[in-house]
Amino acid sequence: MGRHTKQNLISIKVDKIKNIDNLNGLDFTPHLVTAVLGANCVGKSSLLHALASSFRPDGNDFSEIHKMSEYFKPNPHALWSGTKFYLTYSYVDRTNPNAIIRVTDAVSEKRTSRWSPRQESKPYRSVFFIGIYTSTPTLEYINYIKNKSRTGSQQVKYSTTQLTDANSINIRTKTGYIFNRNYTEIYKHTIQKWNEVVYGLGINGVTYSQVSMGAGEQRVIKILKVLYEAPEYSLILIDEIDLLLHEDAFQRLLEVVIDISRNRNLQVIFTTHREGVLKQSHKINIRYIYKTDVQTLCIQQVTHDAMQSLTGVLEKPLSFFVEDDFSARIVKQICQQLGIVKYVDINEFGSAINAFSLTAGLIMSGKDKSKVLSIIDGDVYTTLQEKQTQIGKVITGTDARSNAWRADLLPRIMQYQLPQGIKPEQYVRECILRLNPAMLSGINLDIYNSLNSVQAVLNSHEYVNAIYPSYPESSEVIIKDVINLFGTTPEWNAFVNDVKIEMDTMARNEGLI
Repeated sequence: MGRHTKQNLISIKVDKIKNIDNLNGLDFTPHLVTAVLGANCVGKSSLLHALASSFRPDGNDFSEIHKMSEYFKPNPHALWSGTKFYLTYSYVDRTNPNAIIRVTDAVSEKRTSRWSPRQESKPYRSVFFIGIYTSTPTLEYINYIKNKSRTGSQQVKYSTTQLTDANSINIRTKTGYIFNRNYTEIYKHTIQKWNEVVYGLGINGVTYSQVSMGAGEQRVIKILKVLYEAPEYSLILIDEIDLLLHEDAFQRLLEVVIDISRNRNLQVIFTTHREGVLKQSHKINIRYIYKTDVQTLCIQQVTHDAMQSLTGVLEKPLSFFVEDDFSARIVKQICQQLGIVKYVDINEFGSAINAFSLTAGLIMSGKDKSKVLSIIDGDVYTTLQEKQTQIGKVITGTDARSNAWRADLLPRIMQYQLPQGIKPEQYVRECILRLNPAMLSGINLDIYNSLNSVQAVLNSHEYVNAIYPSYPESSEVIIKDVINLFGTTPEWNAFVNDVKIEMDTMARNEGLI
């Protein structure tokens, strides 16, 4: 047992790692599992390689050992000088178990011909890297790598042992859940020619080894084997976790990874191109890496809409970005009043902090700033200083172009006018309840009565949806009807005025009004 325990990787900042430039911060909290998404060639795998090489085993703790030179090999085109990144992490020293030690911005870099820190100075933590190479089917591995032949040997000979230990049973059971198959046995096969171990499964009286197993099954077994055998508080890095998996199996694998990480205190970071991971965003840290020509940005808890806007084509003349479906309905109501609904895209970006990364990414990649507007709710980042601080975090350069981008970005992020310390849903409810119910009828009266019946909620954002089931409609219909009624209140105009004026100006500049 090593000296350190309860290790936690908190964040990474990057000056330069291969294709990653000036990444101001990627957080690995609050969840134990983090998904890193992004287009090809933005540096997702390079990020995992850097993390894998940043730690060393503690004493005799079971761990893989990785070094920067393993993944950043000097070659005629690259010596990797200038590579530099910063880790923030915490741990507990067993000699003082009540104190959490936090290390902020620990530097790793390539200094001339050497990497720093040296292996013996790296922080302690067990690390396991499951690379893309693990997706190679065992049969192809034998044919093309071991035998270096298209046909390979005529027969693969191995000895077989049935596994009955707890970890193996768990691997068999979870593999069955992921693929919706009732496996009854799990085996270890030792290939005699090379003394290498592969695994096998049994189902419906039939047993088969990895030599004839599906590639998806093989990789899932490899992933689960690491998750169950790694020491507690290990860091598990998985490149392209979705490879070889159907969407249903992928979702089930994510559920299993989340469950094991919680039970065994494992921190798991994986890369993926699969947008289906967003379904688990309430349990997983979702981080989307986006590359501009001068900087790499990270958007936290990215949404489908935001990803499409960053990677696709904005087809309609105007694009408005909001936090959630409640705000989207407010913006649509404004567009209806202005008569421009058919000319706009309304997309959700999630947490308010994403407004800065998303809008910066659009402007820095050449989108016309006059056609883009991000609207935050108005409960956070309300002051000019707060906005400038966040903008400074996503656009970090000091050159003239960076200064110009920061200046362009500031007016493209606006907010509703909310009273201090109140959420938009709560404010909308209060405004509606100031109406005279005697002047209401039909749907509007039903909305009023339903909102009036909601006296307390655990989360202030739930004041509107909490009217179900007294107002038995879908969330979409509830929000639509509530915003329609809010639009008749005296407070509506002041609430949306700044945003509405800017949207009107944008539409007129495009000749839409």
